[in-house]
Amino acid sequence: TDNGDGTTNAGVNSNTFEVTIAVTGVNDTPNDNRSNAVSVATAEDTGIADLTSLMRTTFGGSQNPYNFVDQDDDTNDLGGTPAQMTLSVAHGTLTFTDGSGLTVVSGNGTGAIVVQGSVSDLNSFINGGGAANVSYQPNTNFFGQDTLSFQISDQGDQGMAAKLSQVRTATINVSPVNDAPMSTDDSVTTDEDTAKILSVNDFGTYSDVEGSALAAVKITSLASNGTLQYFNGSNWINVTLNQEVSAADINGNKLRFVPDANESGNPYATIGFRVGDGAAFSENAYTLTVNVTEIPDDKVVYREISAQDTLSYSGEATTFQLSSPGTPSGPATLTIRGSGDYSQGNSDEYIDAWVRNGSGWTYIGRYGPSEGNVTVVPGGSADNRTWSVDVSLTAAQLLSATIAGKVIVHLDNSGDVNPGRGGADTFGVTLKANFIVSAADPIILDLDRDGFAFSSIDNGVTFDIDADGKADQIAWTKDDGILAYDIDGNGLIDNGSEIFTPDFNGGKFASGVAALASLDTNGDGVIDANDDAFSKLKIWVDANNNGISDEGELSSLFDNGVTSISLTTDNTGGQEDGQTVFSKGTFTFADGSTGDFMEVGFDTIFGSDADPLTVMGTDGDDILHGGMGQVVMTGGAGNDTFVFDGTALDELDVADVITDFNGDGDVLDVTALLDSLLGEQASAETAAS
Repeated sequence: TDNGDGTTNAGVNSNTFEVTIAVTGVNDTPNDNRSNAVSVATAEDTGIADLTSLMRTTFGGSQNPYNFVDQDDDTNDLGGTPAQMTLSVAHGTLTFTDGSGLTVVSGNGTGAIVVQGSVSDLNSFINGGGAANVSYQPNTNFFGQDTLSFQISDQGDQGMAAKLSQVRTATINVSPVNDAPMSTDDSVTTDEDTAKILSVNDFGTYSDVEGSALAAVKITSLASNGTLQYFNGSNWINVTLNQEVSAADINGNKLRFVPDANESGNPYATIGFRVGDGAAFSENAYTLTVNVTEIPDDKVVYREISAQDTLSYSGEATTFQLSSPGTPSGPATLTIRGSGDYSQGNSDEYIDAWVRNGSGWTYIGRYGPSEGNVTVVPGGSADNRTWSVDVSLTAAQLLSATIAGKVIVHLDNSGDVNPGRGGADTFGVTLKANFIVSAADPIILDLDRDGFAFSSIDNGVTFDIDADGKADQIAWTKDDGILAYDIDGNGLIDNGSEIFTPDFNGGKFASGVAALASLDTNGDGVIDANDDAFSKLKIWVDANNNGISDEGELSSLFDNGVTSISLTTDNTGGQEDGQTVFSKGTFTFADGSTGDFMEVGFDTIFGSDADPLTVMGTDGDDILHGGMGQVVMTGGAGNDTFVFDGTALDELDVADVITDFNGDGDVLDVTALLDSLLGEQASAETAAS
């Protein structure tokens, strides 16, 4: 109702009321006055002692101080929760040193740390005030870009959620530094009086952080016994202290250890070494231990049978000695003579005979009067009679039993079938010069890529492998190609100086591959058309397995589609068809495909001036090759053919001998001999006339 005076209540005002308006707080995001900024640099595995200086340069400083602002004043400046700073890196660790009112809450020494303090203390720290400090250490072997992240939280207060400032970052560039490689101690073993060719695998288990291959070995201490030697291309010379030997030279068989004569031991010697990756050598030196296995010294020397060795039998003194080892080309004989206490009363005397077979032994048999396989020498008193036995050994058995020119024979009368037990003894019998068994190492190419096929020495050939003018009995191949070089240009491969062995072209090379490498005129590690001698190289496939380069058996590399031969080899070694593999490599065909070659240590019985080489047939029909002089051929039963080639005319004063020629069935084949005389292919009629 309008009262006419501006009131609506008959002139009386209503009561006064108060209304409360509640405003709910919202925590505002704190801010600062910076943007992402600069970077700092350090090297791999090298820390930054004062990362705080980066923060001050990046985020603060007197010219333009960093200013963190808490919009709501809810930090401990007003009695609230303290502000909180988080620092983190991705590829390292941070360490914070307390000071100036700041305290580490968590993560010190890790990749993320949390620090608390007042806003003013945090701003002061970032701008260079106070004693607090942050250091940085990159992770081991890390290099590249790391990022320092920096953020502050007001942590909220009075029931409000915490708010974070923007994340600020600074870059830490960690530059790479080459890490030295590492290796381990290692050991090798060789036989007494036998040099050991070392390989890169003998110098521990190599490792390198960057993945770099082994580049060289540095000799930090010389051999404590024996001699470490390096082949300089002409001679083996003693290694000097701190000499560096490249991995390529080691792979090329140019580093060896030579024990002193007649010495052995386990361990025998130590050699100190470091490994290098081409940029640095290992920080630590490692030790190569050399063990030298004892080989029994001679008890009996051929043609000087004076020494005896006593074996006890049933408490009685019985002596045995060894005599001539016989001829190892074919069935050989080793005569064992016993003397002493044999009588009818103890007729069960015996000996067991063994020969060495690699690292083991081959049992030959038991011999004695009671076995019925010995000859009792008549005469003498009842307790002083002798008996003897001829033990037949094949050439293969003699080869396996031979170490450093000695046939290792074991005699045992203990009744135990385990060599080295009871009253046993071991003899090292030195063979005559032409019985010394060794190895020659030509290079063989698998041209048809169906694998290698090698014969034993028993089924091998007669060939002058060491080019000394004397016939050698050697294991062989008739299926694969022998790499050759017709040096004198006569269209034949005359001897080992014309195939790639240590005796190639009159030289004394460390190996067949080293001999081939002498033709690498441009030094690129490959034998190809860029080398002068490439077109003159030949491949000899001795298809009839006679050790003579007959017509049609020689061809060029071009004829076989071979365009290059790599000199990089794997020297792991091993066996192939019973022959020792010195190294393996590859060659390339014209179509880009590859084949394999081997440097093979063929078992060899080297010839001499004093003693003939015996070639023995079987009871069947055999073909026996002579013509090189001083070859004694025994055909045996059957209709045998004795072949003489043109080399029979080279030395007319040194004849071959046929011991059992039978005119009713045996044949002399002198076709090649007549070819040399007449200069043309001789016909059967020419030979008959």
